[in-house]
Amino acid sequence: MTIFCYKKVTPHMRLGEKFQKAREERKLDMKAFTHQTLVPEKYLAAIEGGAFDILPRAKAHRLAYIRSIARV
Repeated sequence: MTIFCYKKVTPHMRLGEKFQKAREERKLDMKAFTHQTLVPEKYLAAIEGGAFDILPRAKAHRLAYIRSIARV
């Protein structure tokens, strides 16, 4: 016999949502954040919005952008 229990699970956030929340908590607008990360504004907006298909195809660029944002 199997016993089931209900576990309260917090909803998970996507990576872009976490980055956006952290940026807003630091009260940084997109221009200031672009200046700090050296990631173009259109790519920052794409990452925060979960539109990863807009990013460059090269895996190295994608990883570099994510690392740069995560450091800041």
